Amino acid sequence: MQSIEFCAGAGGQALGLEQAGFRHTALIEIEPEFAKTLRLNIRLDPHQRRARGVG
Repeated sequence: MQSIEFCAGAGGQALGLEQAGFRHTALIEIEPEFAKTLRLNIRLDPHQRRARGVG
């Protein structure tokens, strides 16, 4: 299954969904500090990082 998450925060729900077998199509967070933590918590492969513009 795939998921798109808006207001992803630091990625807690995304981590749980990943452990439940979901694959993330997109994780969206606009708050800079939350987005920074999200990048640390969720490891995207290089293609996913390029496709989504994640630093």
